[in-house]
This record gives sequence, structure tokens and C-alpha cells, in this order.
Amino acid sequence: MAGAPNLPSGYATLITLTYLPPLWRKVMDHRVIEHYGGDLTKVNIDPRKRDKVLARYGTR
Repeated sequence: MAGAPNLPSGYATLITLTYLPPLWRKVMDHRVIEHYGGDLTKVNIDPRKRDKVLARYGTR
């Protein structure tokens, strides 16, 4: 599907990563940011964590 993000690995590997949230974030956060062209206003972020995420990654 055009415009859809690609997974970095197979389902089994990604399911394993979900058991280790810091590792999941390390692998996936930059992919989400790239997918939206650096515009974090398009990303669904937990309102309680929004300020922290924006401070960490900023917006382009």
C-alpha cells in the first residue's frame, strides 16, 4: 500500500520487542517520526506524555 509504513522486521520479532518497551521505542519512534515527515502534531500521543515527547523529539 503506497504511503503505508513498513515494519522493520517480521511479526514474531516485533511481538518480542513489545515485551521490552524501551527497546520497542528505540526501534519504532524514529520510524513514526519519519513516516509523518517530522510533524509530531499528526501523531497520536498520550496527552499525559505529550509535552515530554515533544521536548525530546521536537517538531520540524
